[in-house]
Amino acid sequence: MFEHNLLLKALIEPEAARCWSAADWGLAIRQARTANLVAALAVRLQESPISIEIPSLAQPIFSAARQTIAHRNETVLWECRQIALALEPIGVMPILLKGAAYVADGLPLAHHRHFGDIDVMVPRARLGEVETQLMTYGWLTTTSDAYDQRYYRQWMHEVPPLRQIHRGTTLDLHHALTPLTARYRADTTAVFAATRPAGALAGVLVLSDEDQFLHAAVHLFAEGEADAALRNLYDLVELLKSRQAESADFVTRLVARAQIIGLERPLFLAVHFLRRVFQLEGLEKAERDLADACPSLPVLRAMHALYAPLLQGIHPSVRSRGFALAKQTLYLRGHWLRMPLRLLLPHLLRKSWRALRQESETVS
Repeated sequence: MFEHNLLLKALIEPEAARCWSAADWGLAIRQARTANLVAALAVRLQESPISIEIPSLAQPIFSAARQTIAHRNETVLWECRQIALALEPIGVMPILLKGAAYVADGLPLAHHRHFGDIDVMVPRARLGEVETQLMTYGWLTTTSDAYDQRYYRQWMHEVPPLRQIHRGTTLDLHHALTPLTARYRADTTAVFAATRPAGALAGVLVLSDEDQFLHAAVHLFAEGEADAALRNLYDLVELLKSRQAESADFVTRLVARAQIIGLERPLFLAVHFLRRVFQLEGLEKAERDLADACPSLPVLRAMHALYAPLLQGIHPSVRSRGFALAKQTLYLRGHWLRMPLRLLLPHLLRKSWRALRQESETVS
């Protein structure tokens, strides 16, 4: 179903690029740019036997993408050190999540992954102290709206985003991996108990290897971030390859861990789509072991119908007519997974009313 997607073909099988014309190279780079995967494409091709065949037109683009990410990584490490120093006086060691964690843990994925915000997790019981301490160091909330504050603090797994007043960086401060009202809820106590020091940055913690993967799976299959679906699935590919290279039984441990912390369904979907989109081998047993977490056949077919357009990416050359509908449906599904209907319906009505009011004010 992805036969016209040059980017996806090259990520799966770099040798496909051997036959590309100059126009194909240009198109593949444009597809990668809209998917935030230019550096990932560069790494995938340069680490393959065809690296010497990358044309001169693509080399400076790939080089610039990798240099941009290398510079960003240095900045993120510095920013994470500042957060750790800010929290040191109150004895809280920040747990880095997602992109910042990949950088601090020295994962190969960090050399080509784009991300904007820094995600940090701390114990919920210490949130007040942490926020006060961060405020002292220039991290202020981005919203003073009473409803937004209530939405985040009463139902979500994070407080409203914080912004550094001097540097403009954004910090998402979590106290759990999943919303307090979510249908897929990770066992927070078990998650905290399994954290460990980061491999490449002192003074901070990261999730266990298994929990990093499970968190990425939840992010893709429960939060409805449609525009980044392909990049998020490629994150799972790279995480899996890294951990399997370190430990042959990683997938077995992953399945056991998902059953312990309660994230079997997101892991099933991750394994299912990794096998079918990226054609990864060695996951057949994991999919069988997670069979109890498989949705019903109609639901699974609906998931395929929804994710297929999104996993093509958002470039016009691969964007299907069903993209907008799939994106909106997954957005609503993400909210449905996040909150029960008695909370969700008033929340969506409020958001719709606010959007209409802002649009009206803009027009007038």
